[in-house]
Parts: sequence; structure tokens; C-alpha cells
Amino acid sequence: MGGLELGIIALIVFALMVPVALLTVLILRLRALLSTRNHEKSPLAILQRRFARGEIDEEEYLQRKRILESSDS
Repeated sequence: MGGLELGIIALIVFALMVPVALLTVLILRLRALLSTRNHEKSPLAILQRRFARGEIDEEEYLQRKRILESSDS
């Protein structure tokens, strides 16, 4: 095999690896996005965000958290 044949083989291998790598990155990003969306919509996550933003005080946060945790059981 000469240098030209090795170069062509390397080009073919590289050309096959690029779409596979891009598809892998796309799938991983979609999975991360979907799992984040599901977590953000949980009532506890919403309550935590509201407390963190200062929309509710600690007493209300703990009361609502207790209610949510008891309804999960």
C-alpha cells in the first residue's frame, strides 16, 4: 500500500467518524435537556426556586414542603 491509499483510507475513516460524533453529541444534549425539563417541573423544584428568589419566606417554604412530602407517601 502506498501513501495515497493510506491517505484515502484515513479520509474515509475520518469522514465516517464525524457524523457519528455529531450524532452522539446531539443525543446526549437532548437527553440532558429532557431530564432537566422534567426536574424543573416537579412541585418541589418549583417551590425551591420560589424560596431561592425570595417569593416565599422560610416558614411558608417549610410548610409547603412538608405538605408535598406527605402527599408523595
